[in-house]
Amino acid sequence: MTSTPLFEEPMLPPESMQTFLHRLAHTSVRQLKIAVLWKYFAEAFPYRPGGSENRKWLQRALQEAADQDIIRLPSVRGRCWDHTLEPPLPTVVWKTSPNEVRDDESWRDYPWLPQLRWIADMPMLSQEQVIFLKRVQEALREGVLQRSAPLTYRSLQLTGNEKRLGELLHSALFRSGRLSLALLGCIPDIPPLVIEEIGASPVALIFENAAAFRTAATVLKQYASPPYGWLGFGSGASFERSVLHFTLMEHQIERIEYVGDLDRHGLRIARQAAELAQSELLPSVVPARGLHRAMLQSVQQFGYPEGFEYQPKERRRDASDEALSAWLPEDVRVDVLKIIQAGRRVPEEVLGPDELQHVWQA
Repeated sequence: MTSTPLFEEPMLPPESMQTFLHRLAHTSVRQLKIAVLWKYFAEAFPYRPGGSENRKWLQRALQEAADQDIIRLPSVRGRCWDHTLEPPLPTVVWKTSPNEVRDDESWRDYPWLPQLRWIADMPMLSQEQVIFLKRVQEALREGVLQRSAPLTYRSLQLTGNEKRLGELLHSALFRSGRLSLALLGCIPDIPPLVIEEIGASPVALIFENAAAFRTAATVLKQYASPPYGWLGFGSGASFERSVLHFTLMEHQIERIEYVGDLDRHGLRIARQAAELAQSELLPSVVPARGLHRAMLQSVQQFGYPEGFEYQPKERRRDASDEALSAWLPEDVRVDVLKIIQAGRRVPEEVLGPDELQHVWQA
């Protein structure tokens, strides 16, 4: 049975999601308590956020497992939910028994097209998945997928919901040798990236926030030969996906330098953008030369050598902290790690015109 999502669903790393689902599907334990679920989740998602976002990720992963009939969630009106923090999480889930799965497996003998014959070997399918796959088959047979269309448009065609196809991308239906965006004729769902050409260099510089981007543009345009050829505004977490905009650029880019806030959120953006760029064979996303050291020097001049106060819940040690800070230049890693684990941060806005000019004139 396909359960109804209870919360707004964040997009999780597909490979980690599949690792988590595989772990749940192959455990012999019938009743899984929350401590065990957290253990499986931590193993599958080593680079996960902290706080409430961490709980949202686990909730989303459990929802996907329920949608694929791997587990059964408790009743939303029952007592098996932890409401002490947001979002609420189940205190226990149950592995789906073979006799709880639908007896109707007629889809195994359905006359699938050659591109879809792998469906018959799936261990299980939900009713929603079967309906979706038959719509895909019909669309392939009628040739309506030959003309490329945006992901959201194709999602409306095949599911009746503009977001559902994007959610299904994280399911077992989209693996090597199964469904793909190319098979469905989807135009890559790449968010726009604000980027300006400012020079002849094959290196791009991307800022997380708008104010720093505007400041850098003012300074760089004063140079006859600026150290960067392209200057971009990543718009916060959007850069985790909009880095793919570089696949659409005709100009040769050799390296993408990036700078953002020195806190867990900012470092996670940088790391995930770097990982996606690597997986898509894009130019490397690396720390912007000299700017992170300049941020630490600037925050000292502001009179806050240990960083600015942040949220009290950020004062902790996460297992992923060292991995996040490892993306940074070696000469600032230790200092930044101390700052974020003390619940403090350094926003990139500490880089004013003088700080930027000092770095670029060095």
